[in-house]
Amino acid sequence: RIWSGEDGSHLRTLDGHTRHLTCLAVGADGTVYSGSMGTTIFVWAGWREGSRLLRTLEGHTHGIWSLALSTGGKLYSGGWDTTIRVWCAVSGSHLGTLEGHTGEVNVVAVGSDGTVYSGSDDATGVERVGRVA
Repeated sequence: RIWSGEDGSHLRTLDGHTRHLTCLAVGADGTVYSGSMGTTIFVWAGWREGSRLLRTLEGHTHGIWSLALSTGGKLYSGGWDTTIRVWCAVSGSHLGTLEGHTGEVNVVAVGSDGTVYSGSDDATGVERVGRVA
């Protein structure tokens, strides 16, 4: 659901996932990215544009637990398949996969310099995993 930050009113509902939602990210242009215990990321037009489904991103083999957007136009998705997938936030093309964790990737964050940080069930805490060109 999308809610007004001003008065708390319900603005829209995004329907489409068949498994429970686990993460959301919102771009500066209002594009909404949603991940679930399914293996697909949904990309939605902003609520002012009718919240229509623009595309789906597929590649994870297990549920998606975390999403993060970079200022450089990339979307990062952390999954229960122990990987972080890197996508072009505009086109949806898959740009690469960051590997190294042995447990589910629970959280992904991107620093202002484009460095990607992640945390996992493998007890490594926050790990600096680098940048994807």
